[in-house]
Amino acid sequence: MAGKSLMIGLLVAIAASQVQAEEALPEPFVRAWQACQDRMASQPDDWIGWRRDFFNGYGDNFAYWSQEMAIAGQPAVLRTETLIDGIHAVSAIYCFQVDGRPALTHTVMTTVNSAEGPNRDARLKREGWVFFKPDGSLDKVIGRLVDDTGKSRRLDEAGWVPGRGCDQQKVFLFERADDVTKAYVAEMGNIEGQRPAFKPKELNWCDKAQTP
Repeated sequence: MAGKSLMIGLLVAIAASQVQAEEALPEPFVRAWQACQDRMASQPDDWIGWRRDFFNGYGDNFAYWSQEMAIAGQPAVLRTETLIDGIHAVSAIYCFQVDGRPALTHTVMTTVNSAEGPNRDARLKREGWVFFKPDGSLDKVIGRLVDDTGKSRRLDEAGWVPGRGCDQQKVFLFERADDVTKAYVAEMGNIEGQRPAFKPKELNWCDKAQTP
């Protein structure tokens, strides 16, 4: 029971950080982001995926609102969460265009500050936005830290160092929404019990991030 309570608490923290992050969202992505939020809110149970609790503060969730189940005009959306040792949590929302090409990805790591000094062990978030062009190619990446008071800080700001590196907050580069289905089948298997291998490319977004 303690493991479940810890997982719920971390997911609440992730959700709060995502709401705060919308303040930094530039045009013309606001409508795409809102459409993905609306899809998840209007169909909260119409996803495929898993929720796994590995106990002792570890777990992962994968929820995919697919193109096949979409009402006309709705985008596909993937939401993932990974819980690490009860202290760190990583979330990502992959928002697609209606035609299946990627539109934007938002990721948040909820962690603690590992830098020596007066703010050692303070709660800290590292947040990234990955934007794509209409043709699905990478456009730009922005990122920031958010301290325990809600103040935005640079990713490389002195005195503020996330407890886990950005190599543990990579995001997938899905070329199309169909690739999410392939990733799901590779993990969980198809109706015939087969698990065709599939591994999407990953992006270490911190290497490309600009400060908003």
